[in-house]
Amino acid sequence: MTDSSAAFSESFLRFRERTFNQDTDDQLKKEGQKILDKHVPKKSGPINSHSVFWMVVSIFTFYYTDFYLALRYDPRIERTYLNIGLGFLSLSTLIAVTLIGYYHYYMGIKDYEKHQPFAIPISVVSFLVGMTLLSIALWPVWSFLTPIILFVLFMGFMFFFTIVPL
Repeated sequence: MTDSSAAFSESFLRFRERTFNQDTDDQLKKEGQKILDKHVPKKSGPINSHSVFWMVVSIFTFYYTDFYLALRYDPRIERTYLNIGLGFLSLSTLIAVTLIGYYHYYMGIKDYEKHQPFAIPISVVSFLVGMTLLSIALWPVWSFLTPIILFVLFMGFMFFFTIVPL
């Protein structure tokens, strides 16, 4: 039996009996801190492999699906659903910009839930409704690939904005 497992067993028994040994507890804290220091993840910058992956795949998807041209000219798109869906996505984006830009950077408030308790749930519901309506609007063009295309474009968009310095 190693020292650490013996110390752990001894600590557990003392804990169960409600008798504590300060030396053993200190030793366990030191060993635990060593393990944490050894395995702490390294800080990486905003550009890493999965960010680049999602941005490249998003650009590839945007280009090879002719996304812009389809949105602009394809008569199969349900324009009513498209416009309503874009409105819901705009609402979600507006709430995010308000919370991040105004509350976080301008006012210095990091706890949004206290000041605007309904903002995040409204933003999430707005986003989900918007993406559902976009999927319905674009389904005649790409059928079952529509949710995948929208997801890939969304991920590329999100990872692009993580590297934009504010």
